[in-house]
Amino acid sequence: MVRSWVWWLKQFLPPLLLLPLAIMPPDLPTAILWIVGALACAVSIINLVRMLIRSRQLGRSAFKPAVRPVLTIVFMLLAYISIQISLANATDFARKTAQDIQQKCRAEKACPASISGWDPRGDAFASEAYAGALAKYRVLYGVSRDRKQFTIFLRQSIDSGLIFTGGVDEKLNESRKNS
Repeated sequence: MVRSWVWWLKQFLPPLLLLPLAIMPPDLPTAILWIVGALACAVSIINLVRMLIRSRQLGRSAFKPAVRPVLTIVFMLLAYISIQISLANATDFARKTAQDIQQKCRAEKACPASISGWDPRGDAFASEAYAGALAKYRVLYGVSRDRKQFTIFLRQSIDSGLIFTGGVDEKLNESRKNS
């Protein structure tokens, strides 16, 4: 009885260690963890295929030995799907905020100095917020000195993101930053 419980614990515990990836956007420090997760998933796929071929040759069930690889693949897919949903939510948030700011700029003939409800900053950006489902992505708001133009930057990773620009006399533009 105890051996069976310990065996199941050994099957579930290692794949469960992949679940924190569901709340970690892929960035420079977390990239190593995502690489380890991807390698674990690749090894699990190889082991699963190998187990299925062997079980067919030997005429045995591949269920018990395949539990850990299947769980590893499932948990890695859940983490990836979670990150994609969070990124989509953050993108929608940034896009809607840019549209709202664009309307305010045109209505008031000046862009807001900062966005109420967002955290203030003291650098090139006036405000910042975090958006997403489980994983949170940084959204930054900057405004020109004359308050005629604004920028909203959705930081997706250390070297990429979405940039929304607009202003009083400008059309709202969306572009991608890749370095």
